[in-house]
Amino acid sequence: MHLNRRTGLDTVVLSGGCFMNSAFNGKISDLTPFKTSFISSCPDDSGTSVGAAALLHTQRTGKRIHQNSIHNFWGMEFSDEECRLTVERYKLPNAEIVRDPAEAASQDLVQGKLVAWFQGRAEFGQRALGNRSILADPRRAEMKDLINASVKFREGFRPFAPAILAEDVSDYFECDAGFKVPFMERVLRFRREKKELVPAVVHCDGTGRVQTVDQGSSPRYYALVRDF
Repeated sequence: MHLNRRTGLDTVVLSGGCFMNSAFNGKISDLTPFKTSFISSCPDDSGTSVGAAALLHTQRTGKRIHQNSIHNFWGMEFSDEECRLTVERYKLPNAEIVRDPAEAASQDLVQGKLVAWFQGRAEFGQRALGNRSILADPRRAEMKDLINASVKFREGFRPFAPAILAEDVSDYFECDAGFKVPFMERVLRFRREKKELVPAVVHCDGTGRVQTVDQGSSPRYYALVRDF
């Protein structure tokens, strides 16, 4: 409130380790006068390196990095040939090349299978956002316990995050159309009529730590979610 009164602005950029708290982040627009807030994929100390690079880029080129072009896929990338050699090295059974990975993965999800989705550059930061992700059908309530027990090896109460096409977010969550959560950095409340459709990703209080998937920054993952 004080910051808003001093600046008179309705848009704010926020950083610092406390903004790793996605439940708090989801309440900013409800509890403050700020209509729009931007929080990076790594607001904690690890993001200092990205911020330093962005600042230097602006200083040397005179060009600012537009928010719509921001992503967090800064990690390592592996070629198809490197993947093929890894499959051979570990003698993975039933490995095959598919024409459309997004379509094949979405079919596996519909059949109740778990999918290890590996593509492009790895995410920088604490959250998997569609390049190194474990995927499951959110309509199946048992998926939460299955992943916690067989993959994550963690407490059963820990929830999972719903990924949704950016243009559909307001259909499922109580937010305005066009609201973006690209880094899974906010918890939003599900619309009452949608909760029972995706029980595996609904928190006990009716919320979800959502990720909006944009076709421009993540086209293959977007295709998978769309096909599913």
